[in-house]
Amino acid sequence: MLRPDKKILRVGSVVVVAAIILLGSGIYLYFSNTSSNPDLTVSPATTFIVSQKNVSSGTELQYTVTLKSNQSISVWVLSPQGIHLGVKTIKSSTTLSDTVLSNVSGKWSLVIFNHGGTTAEISATFSDLTFSMLFLIVFGIVLIPSGLVMIYIYYYSKKVEKRRERIRNLN
Repeated sequence: MLRPDKKILRVGSVVVVAAIILLGSGIYLYFSNTSSNPDLTVSPATTFIVSQKNVSSGTELQYTVTLKSNQSISVWVLSPQGIHLGVKTIKSSTTLSDTVLSNVSGKWSLVIFNHGGTTAEISATFSDLTFSMLFLIVFGIVLIPSGLVMIYIYYYSKKVEKRRERIRNLN
């Protein structure tokens, strides 16, 4: 039978390992659900489309577009039914970020249109933020300190026990 302090050490170790697995799974899901295009050039009067397939209804779609040149571009999210959501225009070198809630399952697209007379240099990221992914990341972040505190309690109790033994031996 294990002593209570050894149980705390084992539980704390299991909690830390589980938290690392949960956090790693959440981070993997984030990167697998993200389309990133760091260096794009969009010709004048043309569009560039970044798509997310198999988006579930009720998930958040987050996008970030950075315009690196002084052009005028429009950015919007296109639903599977062809509805334009959140049309925004950038006129100078800035970063635009927004979140859209998907109301229908299917293929969602981020559309970037260049209004300028020359090519626009942009960077675009389009992510499908599912609830399970966010849950795994948050739960993993919360569990790591909990497990570390349990492990610290074990080592602290050992330290106190050694101090008591020293005091007993002195008497």
